[in-house]
Amino acid sequence: MQAERHLSRGVRHYRNGDYRRAIREFDKAIHLNPNYAKAYNNRGLAYTKMGKDAYAITDFDTALYLSPNLAEAYNNRGLTYTEKREYHRAIKDFNKALELNPKFAEAHNNRGLAYTKKREYRRAIKDFNKALHLNSNDAEVYNNRGNAYSDKSEYDCAIKDFDRALELDSKYVEAHYNRGNAYLHKGEFDRAVEDFSRALELNPKFAEAYYNRGAVHSKKNEYDHSIKDFDTALHLNSNDAGAYYNRGNAYFHKGEYNQAIKDFDRALEITSDESMLYLIRGFFYLVTGNEEAAITDFDNAVRLCPNYARDFVDSNFAVPGWIGEIANAIESVISQLNEEIEELSKDSPDYYYYEGIKSLYQNDTLSARDCFTLAERKGFEDTDKLRQHQENLKSVRWLPRQSL
Repeated sequence: MQAERHLSRGVRHYRNGDYRRAIREFDKAIHLNPNYAKAYNNRGLAYTKMGKDAYAITDFDTALYLSPNLAEAYNNRGLTYTEKREYHRAIKDFNKALELNPKFAEAHNNRGLAYTKKREYRRAIKDFNKALHLNSNDAEVYNNRGNAYSDKSEYDCAIKDFDRALELDSKYVEAHYNRGNAYLHKGEFDRAVEDFSRALELNPKFAEAYYNRGAVHSKKNEYDHSIKDFDTALHLNSNDAGAYYNRGNAYFHKGEYNQAIKDFDRALEITSDESMLYLIRGFFYLVTGNEEAAITDFDNAVRLCPNYARDFVDSNFAVPGWIGEIANAIESVISQLNEEIEELSKDSPDYYYYEGIKSLYQNDTLSARDCFTLAERKGFEDTDKLRQHQENLKSVRWLPRQSL
């Protein structure tokens, strides 16, 4: 009875977000009853929330040793493996949880999240559908399925799910944010700003929402608003290279070149492996007449990411002090790509692959992601090449489209 009381107290502390006190109560329960599987399971959850994954997995292992049919422990260990990006192990645990309890809606949702992380969106959506069949009023599952649809570039379906999530919980911050991203992808910028603004009303410390709203303002040529949002994003997270890059872009469009270059410098200090940052900063060095620095940056761009840079930045030619020759080189490549694209059916995977490459040359990383996703869905043959582009884009934050 005493052990159960400590367990109940620990659960209350856990629900209140006080994980340290929760662990202390679970410790007491285990001290009184060393074979108390639920106490190990719950302590593992608290450790997961504190980022102590190794401790958490040890507790889940112990819980399952003591109670091999405890579906909750398999589900919770799967969640921890998902946090560790060990998706194969996570899915194996969710499978076991569902084998023990086929109506375990939470396990379906969590397996769907793991499949989403693996970019197996059809499987993810199938799991979210099952979770909603078991509980049709779960806002979190609608939000998660909406994210899977967004990742598949099916933005209308995504928005319907985010709408439903917000019908169930109008203060669901992540659903506002995610719907804003879907509107952003669709080019409905005013609606995107509305959703990001609502997310910020609910959570004024949501750095990503400031970042994305700032990016939308840049798309709308509202550079003062954009800079203000990136300022706030950087106040909340001073190591966000994407925010420095985008603020630099806004300063450039305002004609404040020195401030733009300062922001590019800071972005490069944080993410020195980002080829596109070197490339763009090189263009700005050309504009400001620093040809030697421009050549150095182009060298770095080609060295770090030749797939994106080599074909249109030849750092050995005589830089004239203007971006004309480089712009012409870019336009030449885009023209060649357009010729390739014109001969392809819009239903073919090659069509979307080349559209993705063209978007990269135009520095439209948002469109590139969408196109590569569609190319993969339609069965693009050179999977290694496609996956390399997709992996490279994982480290690139969404950037407003530039006119290079």
